Amino acid sequence: MTLNEHILYGTSTDFLINYLKALGVFKLLSVQKDNSLKGFWQDGYFHLVTGLSKDEILQFFLNEYEPSPMVAPWNGGSGFYGKKAANQFLRSIEQSTVSRLEKYRTTIKQCWDILEELEITEKPNDKTKSALRIKIRQTINDDALEIMDTLYLVFSSTDKPGETNTRFGFLFGSGGNDGNLEFTNSFMQYLSLVIPFGQEEVDNKTKKELELSEKRLRAALFKDILAPGLKQSVGQFFPGGAGGVNQAIGYSAGSLINPWDYILALEGILFFKGSVVRKLETDLPPSAAFPFTVRETAAGSGSVSTNDEGSNSRGEVWLPVWSKPATYRAVNYLFYEGRVVLGRRKASNGLDFARAVANLGVDRGIDSFERIGLVSGGRFGNMNFAVSLGTFPVSYHKEVRLLDEIDNWLNNWRRFAGSKGTPARYRTILRNLEDAIFRYTQFGQTEDFTAILIALGLAEESLHYMVDKDPQCQPLTLSPRWVEAADDGSVEFRLAAALASIEQVRNEQGKILIGAMREFVEPVQQSSKDPSRYTWVNADKKIQGSSFDERLLYILERRLIQAEQNNLRFWPIQGRYKANLNDINMFLNNAVDMEKIEKLYKGLILINWPRYSSTQEKLLPSEYVDPAFATLKLLFWPEPLKINNLDYKMGKEFSIVTYLRSGDLYRAMEKALIRLRASNLNTKLKHTDLRFYPSSLQRSVRLGASLLIPLHARELPVLLKSTLKENVEGVS
Repeated sequence: MTLNEHILYGTSTDFLINYLKALGVFKLLSVQKDNSLKGFWQDGYFHLVTGLSKDEILQFFLNEYEPSPMVAPWNGGSGFYGKKAANQFLRSIEQSTVSRLEKYRTTIKQCWDILEELEITEKPNDKTKSALRIKIRQTINDDALEIMDTLYLVFSSTDKPGETNTRFGFLFGSGGNDGNLEFTNSFMQYLSLVIPFGQEEVDNKTKKELELSEKRLRAALFKDILAPGLKQSVGQFFPGGAGGVNQAIGYSAGSLINPWDYILALEGILFFKGSVVRKLETDLPPSAAFPFTVRETAAGSGSVSTNDEGSNSRGEVWLPVWSKPATYRAVNYLFYEGRVVLGRRKASNGLDFARAVANLGVDRGIDSFERIGLVSGGRFGNMNFAVSLGTFPVSYHKEVRLLDEIDNWLNNWRRFAGSKGTPARYRTILRNLEDAIFRYTQFGQTEDFTAILIALGLAEESLHYMVDKDPQCQPLTLSPRWVEAADDGSVEFRLAAALASIEQVRNEQGKILIGAMREFVEPVQQSSKDPSRYTWVNADKKIQGSSFDERLLYILERRLIQAEQNNLRFWPIQGRYKANLNDINMFLNNAVDMEKIEKLYKGLILINWPRYSSTQEKLLPSEYVDPAFATLKLLFWPEPLKINNLDYKMGKEFSIVTYLRSGDLYRAMEKALIRLRASNLNTKLKHTDLRFYPSSLQRSVRLGASLLIPLHARELPVLLKSTLKENVEGVS
């Protein structure tokens, strides 16, 4: 048999209605005509590989296609109640003798029998609707049950034992109804305009529409002919055809739809059948799940705001796009297994879905997803409309697993930011964080992961003011793996990491004498038993200083004061991560982005530094060392100095920091030289040389701040050689 490849130019991935139409064509041809047919996406269009010719495909839909029996007898506009117009289309199918409508007639009759059994003669109330939907699932035929699985699911209530809850599929609105549009009855209406129902007499309007059926079918599938649209509501699937201001020549336009587009799109929705599942990690009752559908999140989209989340949004649907030919059975299984998993839990919102995709949570040969948000609210009145939220390529990013560490913290934050009375700035902070996460899952660039770390630091910092109001948002701690993952290779990152990694100091009994760097920045206290845990404390952690330099110098002062109070032998400025002299030189010469350093530093203090194992950083030889820094750093070296096999103990001089803060660099250097010489070290720099050293308040403060930065021990010989006259080859 010769296989033909047909490109359905009437389908595409950019509009929900066109994507669903492709699925509908694929399903109907595979199930009712050619079970060996295969389909795939290429260049934005759906392709069919089949033994059928183009004419045979057209003739199938015109003369053989058996519509799925779509009914929703719980809706007032379904045709089962008093509305004459709606009732007309249902009755016309019921009275038809056309064989291709037999399944429809059988389903309608069963619904009438159920309504009679339940004594329902008018539009049911909520309680009656629930009983009706349960009864339908118990007794309806298998062909109609597939529609019910897509329309709604019934599962046990977790709040009220013995009772049930109903969840509706996103794509069919609230059980087949969206605003004033009833999907199933509209489906019947459009069928009557493209398929003869076998009536001996039809009105002129219907006759005219039937004559246009083939042209409209060609336009819907192949776009090889123009066909007039029908002035009817398009619903949520095709916002571009909804009419309104500036939608056509003139001031406004009406709503237009090709009946075949609507029919085939609703047939395609049947791929999104739901099922009742039980969470693997709990003993809770089962819940409902629909494939590739999650709650909406504004992250990663410029067209949806945080105000469109929650009650203003029905949710998101992620449409899988695959490029390898697949059978209906394979694709149907893909949708059946389309409940994307994040770790051991089901993805619940758009951000979870993005993470799961990047984390190989979906592994079925999918190339990308089209992300669609079903948005409502004041923007569109009572109607929902499908808004494109972009294309999401499927690719693996190894570091995405690190985001599992912030799951609980992020969920608490999301609940906190959305609670009543929380200032709007916290929702903005959450949006920025989620946008950063979304960018990384989408593109996988290191700078995107760095942005996540920065956003986490800013979010954590903002919680200081809400500690008492929301105790569930406990301090976040990140594993050391975040250091490598977020390292963008910049000097700013190395400097920020070195500062953030400054360790706590304990006595011989294990008591914490001086806290880690984080405790000087946030109102937190590190656990003495578990260094990875922090708790909020009611302490005033206001850091003095109008610039980052001044704030670092203030922290240095506070640590030195505590060292004096505890009679420590060495200054408490040892860090787990080490900077190098090239980084220090750039810091001192204003060749770094100070704002970036501070933002990174706020994120990096969240790292569990006690468990960080320092890698062997590559040290580039430094061509120049600032003599003032070299001199001062020797006095503030946090470890014993062993020079030429001799031990040197540096005398402490706290006043040096005070002079640096006030801008008196001359006095600070003078004190440093005196201390070094008192330790029997002969310095190259003399008092008279200080008159020629450039001095300013800014440089003095910057030098003071640089003393806080942990420096790699392998840089010590360079400091000594540039400072001392002695031969220091044996430095250790």
